[in-house]
Amino acid sequence: SIILAMKAKDKIRLEALRAVKSAILIEKTKTGNKETLDENQIIKLLQKLVKQRNDSAKIYKEQNRDELAEIEESQSKIISEFLPKQLSEGELITIIDEVITATGAESIKDMGKVIGTTNAKVLGSAYRTYLFNNVVSVRVCDYNFGDSFEDIEDLGIEDWTSHIQFSHITRQTH
Repeated sequence: SIILAMKAKDKIRLEALRAVKSAILIEKTKTGNKETLDENQIIKLLQKLVKQRNDSAKIYKEQNRDELAEIEESQSKIISEFLPKQLSEGELITIIDEVITATGAESIKDMGKVIGTTNAKVLGSAYRTYLFNNVVSVRVCDYNFGDSFEDIEDLGIEDWTSHIQFSHITRQTH
């Protein structure tokens, strides 16, 4: 891919691919690492690179540096091409429900067991961490929002996350 990017004179793609290659080489040479990285280590590394690019793009946008933000976003998209398909909210909820049923989780004390088992089950699949944590919290702790969970799922992710956080705060104060 690097050679193809060089031949196509695609500077942004070339920089992104070189960053991936560099990160993999650095990870391989760290003390205690094997000579080769397994698939999970590479996925985590790629996710880290994508997150770094997205964070940089956000900072650039805040500073009205749109041209630099565009470059970071482009590189993020290029690196994301090498990541597995991201789970949808529905797929993630289904998997978490299966794990909760299988583990018999009933309280906040069981959250660690649910998270560990779910992570093992979705190995190699990408998901948004904040969504994952909130879904596990809601499903395990069985918060009583006064709404059905289906109604909450109809909210946008930002609204849903705010709803969960607000409900959690009001539960603590009562």
